[in-house]
Amino acid sequence: MEMAEIKKLVNNVEHTIHRTAQVCEQDHSAPPQLRQVLGQLDQQSSQGKQIIRETHDESRVRQYIEKLESLGDNAKRACESGKVSTELRSAVMQTHDELSNLKHLLH
Repeated sequence: MEMAEIKKLVNNVEHTIHRTAQVCEQDHSAPPQLRQVLGQLDQQSSQGKQIIRETHDESRVRQYIEKLESLGDNAKRACESGKVSTELRSAVMQTHDELSNLKHLLH
């Protein structure tokens, strides 16, 4: 897969992550653990934008995606273990699925 295509896919996932974090912030009934994990995911995504912009090293991008995917797994678990609104659950699952798909595309 070409680096330009990878960067485009990563950008789309980062947008989804940010949107999910916003949904969580607006949902005052979201469990604290889910809020924390989505905050970490959004922060890592923001920090990773520099990696994606500056690197042509696919292994570095892979490591970044694996880190995000691991946080996505944590968000999914937190979502499943607590009472979560339908909108937030849907957003978390979409984020998790996009991260998983991207990880598999890179391997």
